Amino acid sequence: MVDQVHLYTKNILKDWPVIRRLRRKGFDIIYDPICHDSATGLLLTKIIGKSSLHVASRKLELRKYYDYCEKYEPDGDDHNIDNGLLIFNALGVNPGTVNPFHPVFLPENSRNLAEKFFGTLPSGDYIWVGVNISAGSPSRTISVEKYAAAIGELGAKHPELRFVIICVMENREEAWKLTLEANSKAFIVPENLSLLDASAILGKLDIFISPDTSLIHIAGLMKIPVIGLYSGHKRNFLFWKPYRQQYGAVVAKDVNSLYDIEPVQVVEQFELIYNAFREQGHDGPLQARQAGFV
Repeated sequence: MVDQVHLYTKNILKDWPVIRRLRRKGFDIIYDPICHDSATGLLLTKIIGKSSLHVASRKLELRKYYDYCEKYEPDGDDHNIDNGLLIFNALGVNPGTVNPFHPVFLPENSRNLAEKFFGTLPSGDYIWVGVNISAGSPSRTISVEKYAAAIGELGAKHPELRFVIICVMENREEAWKLTLEANSKAFIVPENLSLLDASAILGKLDIFISPDTSLIHIAGLMKIPVIGLYSGHKRNFLFWKPYRQQYGAVVAKDVNSLYDIEPVQVVEQFELIYNAFREQGHDGPLQARQAGFV
């Protein structure tokens, strides 16, 4: 269903050639899946699709600029992914009949990069746990010391676990520190990964720990069990919580940051998911995912 992914970098000079190329394609429909008012999303929709049908999931004041759009509910409890499925209403398809767990599109070069990276890691019957330490701002993640404490406790309790540390370039120093404290059980991803490259690596993991970022939702759609870290903002949590998972949410008390989240909370949620796999007779998260547990 997906032919190609074009990455938007939020740098107008760098992105302009991509925008022009997309504009020349003459799409029938341009879909803006951002489920709240976004001037950038509207601008890109209009520029890329000059004569297209402009569709969005949910907007407030900007609804009037789209050909089809349902109203955003600021006090609702709907999940962002379910909001995203509303595009099918515009196509005459009931969103409730659509399976949201569609395979994520990954280009061959990203898949090859992931294969090469995992080829450098120790071989054995390990359960690979991804740990993303990067977020849009320092308040949206926890300290490297807390990540180290959680990894240390999990690694000591479960010798079969190995960890892949995911980060943006600005956090590589913290990531290296984390790998050193993990006693040869943690490995950092290659430098300068695109979102597609990181997603390809993510797709080879068994379980994923991350603050609320794009990668945690990509993992969810890959049916990779996630431990998500969230601020105490109720609407934000309901909007972005682990999708269709019984466990896996760690919610801070502070509505503006994750600073009061403690390693023991991360470990507790990990154990809930991990024990559920064991109780159902699976050897690990990967086998549980393949069996449809998640």
